[in-house]
Amino acid sequence: MEPPFDAYPARLHCGISREVIDRQPEHLSPVEVGLLAITPSPDVAGSHDHRHLVSFARHLAELIASPIRKVEASGHTFYAVLGVVVFHRRADGTFETAMWQRPTDDDGDWLVDFLPWDTPILDFPRTTLWQNNIRQGLICEARTRIGDTEAADRWAAWVWGLLEERLIQNIDLRRLRSRIRHGLELDGTTLSMMRRRRRECASGSKPSVLSYNSTRSEAETLSQLRSCSEFASILASWLTLPEVSSAGSLEATARFKDACLTAGIKPRQWRLLAHPRSPLLPALRSFMREFAGDPHREPGEDFLGLIRMLKPTKRIDVEVWRSFLSMCGTRKCSPESYAESLAPLADTLCHILRILEAGKAPRDRDQRYQELHEICAWVADAGIKQLRPQQRRLGWKYLFTQAQRHTSHKRRSEALRALQWSVPLKPITLGELTATPLTCGSDLWEESVAMRHCADMYGSRCMSGSTLIISVRTLEGKRKATLAFTRREDDWKLAHAVGPANRQVGKQYDEMIDEILEVLSGGKSDRQRSAKRARYRVEVLDNFNPGASWGERVFPSLEAALGAARQICKDGLPTMDAYGLDSWYSFGETPLIIPLDDARPVDFSAVDYINKLCNRKQQI
Repeated sequence: MEPPFDAYPARLHCGISREVIDRQPEHLSPVEVGLLAITPSPDVAGSHDHRHLVSFARHLAELIASPIRKVEASGHTFYAVLGVVVFHRRADGTFETAMWQRPTDDDGDWLVDFLPWDTPILDFPRTTLWQNNIRQGLICEARTRIGDTEAADRWAAWVWGLLEERLIQNIDLRRLRSRIRHGLELDGTTLSMMRRRRRECASGSKPSVLSYNSTRSEAETLSQLRSCSEFASILASWLTLPEVSSAGSLEATARFKDACLTAGIKPRQWRLLAHPRSPLLPALRSFMREFAGDPHREPGEDFLGLIRMLKPTKRIDVEVWRSFLSMCGTRKCSPESYAESLAPLADTLCHILRILEAGKAPRDRDQRYQELHEICAWVADAGIKQLRPQQRRLGWKYLFTQAQRHTSHKRRSEALRALQWSVPLKPITLGELTATPLTCGSDLWEESVAMRHCADMYGSRCMSGSTLIISVRTLEGKRKATLAFTRREDDWKLAHAVGPANRQVGKQYDEMIDEILEVLSGGKSDRQRSAKRARYRVEVLDNFNPGASWGERVFPSLEAALGAARQICKDGLPTMDAYGLDSWYSFGETPLIIPLDDARPVDFSAVDYINKLCNRKQQI
């Protein structure tokens, strides 16, 4: 044992160890009479001892009847609680704690001090700490008496079940708690401040020895702060205020202000903290009730960190506060520090708060908070660390528009993730490129996000089997292009070939496209298929009678179709169209070359183009 517990009398009021384990009471209580009448179960009958059972039942009943005993020894004041824990009162009224322990069955009992992090000074009987230690004492006695460890453990478990049913479950915990609290001689002012802090912040944790000690050491300062500002009194109970110098004493408000300014709080925010009306008290209550889930965290320092980061100029609306904090956690799943978690987004959050404080958000309360929730979701998901000056000037409307787009994309991505389909193609590697078919909605979404195009809109077509989307990547996995193939009956053809942001791709992918078409068509190359299936139709229209046709013919190749067009337009004006192909225009007649099946597209039917040729002909 370490000081001051080395001054405590050895084994005095120790509930886990007894010198005589079969000492019988002079008069049996009704509970003890009932225990004597019980027939043990067959698995413990061989090791059962009625005298031991009655003796331990009387020991447990005495501990419950006298749950706390005050001991004066060597100028120290100790309190033995339920034969398990010993409290030592310091000169300043705070407590330190120690607990009876037995490292092994052969060792004696030791009074070991421990840090009182979670020891509930007011609700100690509601815990299982004292029951577990007393039960361990019963097991040690049974092993000493019986000798067989397994048999002793079975008997101790059976006996403890009887004692729980007939003694422990009948305890009046409220009365037992009150007797322990009264016996510890706790300070009334300190208890009142602890209750007020729990009530204001709805803290779910029980008041511990540590919280009592911290409140007791600052009781005078917190009482003075309460008369100045209720918020300051509550927040200061979680902060480490500067020590009072020996030369003089600092008044409570000056000490609290010194602690806040040291933490980085600006004078403008300090006026909010120290205001008599406590404008930030609702935010603190929300923080403690709904977000500060870990009792070991320093909630006061974390709250000050949030105020230092957001720099509010007026009262923070609780709904705004909740929207900001919910971006990184909740009470059941809280981060180590909310201030540190939100620090990367500080610039964006400050901009949002400035807009709200200036009244430039929607006036309707429900609409404002609904839009704020979507904006915060967008900022958190996309990690918007900073906005450009032109984005800031656009204000709330820009933020909400971006949030709506994000929500729409997110919903579409969630719907896509459930889609899966089979593809008629395995990955193909050709040189330094690999063609990977996309087989599920998640692949489509990732492709559309990475390449910045609308591949995610093809989910239903891929499910029906009419479209095949292929991602062309390097061997290292870098995306280079996206190919879309469509199927008509049993024939596949290329519909789109685009790069990032729908940019047109060069001819370096032609070989890969031909290879894919060859595999899809069952071994026939694209040139073989085109030679067999390509057809062109030449139709002659009367420019003076719209809708009238002078006739049409079908040709197997583009060259034959062009030859027929030349015969029709002998006096035509030769020009070049968008595809670099010759076309002719006759003053009164217009030939249209229309591709059929898998033929290469030829754009001869563009009305603007034909009108331009007509104007040129008339000018000539």
